[in-house]
Amino acid sequence: MTELNRRLMPRLMWDSALPRVDFQREELANGDRLTLLPGGDESVVILYVFFPIGGDDEEARIVANSAMTLLLRGSESQSDEKVTERLDRLGTELNSFAQKDYVGVMLVSTTEAFEESLGLLLELLTQPRYGEQSFLSWQGREVVALGVTEQTPEFAARKALWQKMLKAPHRYRKVETQEDVRALRVDTVRRYYREYVSECCCDVMACGPKADAWQTALRQHFSQRRSGRAVASCRMPLVPAGRGCVISEAVQRQQASVQLARVLPRAGHDGAEHLKILTVLLGGYMGSRLMQKLREEKGYTYGVHASVSYFLDGGVLLIASEVGNNSVLECVKDIKGEFSRLRDELLSADELERLRSYLRGQLLRQLDGVYTALGGMYRYELDAGYGADYLARWNAALLGVTPLQLRDAAREWLREESFTLSAAGDADAFSDVVW
Repeated sequence: MTELNRRLMPRLMWDSALPRVDFQREELANGDRLTLLPGGDESVVILYVFFPIGGDDEEARIVANSAMTLLLRGSESQSDEKVTERLDRLGTELNSFAQKDYVGVMLVSTTEAFEESLGLLLELLTQPRYGEQSFLSWQGREVVALGVTEQTPEFAARKALWQKMLKAPHRYRKVETQEDVRALRVDTVRRYYREYVSECCCDVMACGPKADAWQTALRQHFSQRRSGRAVASCRMPLVPAGRGCVISEAVQRQQASVQLARVLPRAGHDGAEHLKILTVLLGGYMGSRLMQKLREEKGYTYGVHASVSYFLDGGVLLIASEVGNNSVLECVKDIKGEFSRLRDELLSADELERLRSYLRGQLLRQLDGVYTALGGMYRYELDAGYGADYLARWNAALLGVTPLQLRDAAREWLREESFTLSAAGDADAFSDVVW
């Protein structure tokens, strides 16, 4: 029997060139912006429609999420049931989504059904029903779902982390709760739609086959949409609170959630590429330092993950894992230890090559066809500070990064005084944890 070694992977051979991804960008007369990726042989069209979240209060994202969810539940001329029946007949998938800065809808359709599906989507976007009964039905289900989520250690730790990590009030600090949903009223949702969706400019991103019939339909349909009103993207600097630690009691206490994070500048800041590589080395894949220490060596957890995320107002480096309540103290000590090792020691040539091979393979997978590329690259197209040359910069950083550069990045970004620790579970078991 051969033992599985999760730290090793096949070596990759590559040159410096990236697969070419040809975006077609244009702005319609009504102000809506289109980004198209024609190519591929599949008869499927994937479409995203993005609206900036309007309003700068902490509840803005919660109201925006409810407005986009309910928008898909019937139009002035069609009930929720009729819309569902049409989507089933067309074989079309239609979903809403909410991120920290944007809300929107995603449509997946065959080319044969695309024009009719698009017409239905535009009807929902321009003539939503927002019925009282539909709202109350959604509200009840959302409260029940959140009631389950709120019992978990992960939710308690995340909620406390964002509140503790940011000093000033900010819409990112708010984590949706049952009380927030109960407090919503359908008139509030309708008002949000009128102010920030109806007749407001949007970003449309789509990919499909090389044949341009679906592109023509897309231009024609969105050109007929009344738009032209721009919604200013909120810009509120993230003000970090500095070093902190918060311990929370979770309803479910069988295990604990440990989350550690720090605030970052907006995407495109100096050293961003080396920080991203460092974060993967720390906890971003099976061969990472924390995965080897906390899972393989100590057996504290099934998994640990470190990631960098960027938004309009800044970024966050997050480390998260779930461990036994009695292991929280040792887990935190080991994370500190890996911070120290990365600041003091140079990683070996073999470890760097494994890391580089993983990241290069991940990049190539993200560019493997227009359907995959759209799902992985829309964030670079929206205004988050990446810049048009981001992928080229990222590729160059992967090919040229050195152990010394990663150690310098660790000394800049992995300083304990910049992080906030949040742990939730059976609080009595780790009440003496400090950061």
